[in-house]
Amino acid sequence: MLVGLQGLPGVLTGGDYLLNPGEYAVLNRVFEHPFLLATGGVVLLLVAMAIGVRRRFVRFGALGVAGLLVAFGLWLGFPLSSEPGLPTAGRQTVEHRSPDGRYTAAVTRWGKLQGPAWLVVVRSNDGLWSREHLVGCVDGNGGLGLDRVAWVDPTTLRLYRSDEEEYDFRLDATTGAPDHELYGGDVDACYQL
Repeated sequence: MLVGLQGLPGVLTGGDYLLNPGEYAVLNRVFEHPFLLATGGVVLLLVAMAIGVRRRFVRFGALGVAGLLVAFGLWLGFPLSSEPGLPTAGRQTVEHRSPDGRYTAAVTRWGKLQGPAWLVVVRSNDGLWSREHLVGCVDGNGGLGLDRVAWVDPTTLRLYRSDEEEYDFRLDATTGAPDHELYGGDVDACYQL
């Protein structure tokens, strides 16, 4: 229910992602973290309680606690917005800046039981207004893998696989979204063991 309430703006704006229709990097970091997601839900409940209760003490108490939780979430959320994420389970992230510094391609690699996997995302460098878009996933099963990533020009990212195949991704000038996704955006292989 809480996730549904938080996703309501995404439904109303017609976004692809319920919790983050604008694909903002800050919101990606916040909603990836379970504590911050739960804090957002509690804040929504406290605000709803403040609207529905007539007693001033309860109303101001709920709004005060909600305000403290928002302040704590912002305090914790800002460091999450400037880093590629919290270090977990041996994941390694390498960032490649575009020649003009407008975009950053982040390649996250980690080991699975069947082999390594690489998740590639592109993030615009616009501070709190940065947007993050999925480029795709390269699964290392069968000996194939991601060899390297390079910028061809300020808006074209090239992925080199270990079998000598190359993939070019042109970024939209206004949103920074790639023109297509590797493997149609199927990232299930990257999250399986």
